[in-house]
Amino acid sequence: MIIRSIEIEKFRAFQQVSFTLGKRITAISGRNATQKTTVLGMIGQPFTISKGHAMY
Repeated sequence: MIIRSIEIEKFRAFQQVSFTLGKRITAISGRNATQKTTVLGMIGQPFTISKGHAMY
């Protein structure tokens, strides 16, 4: 799976955000408490859903 863009609407500190990821590498940087880990968690979450989970 290749993730090309992300759109976030009303999640935690995000209201309406969208951005495109790079073709080869994307760096997510910023000051503390700017939701970097939240974005990474949202990207990784679909790959951690197991067979018994309701979203499977």
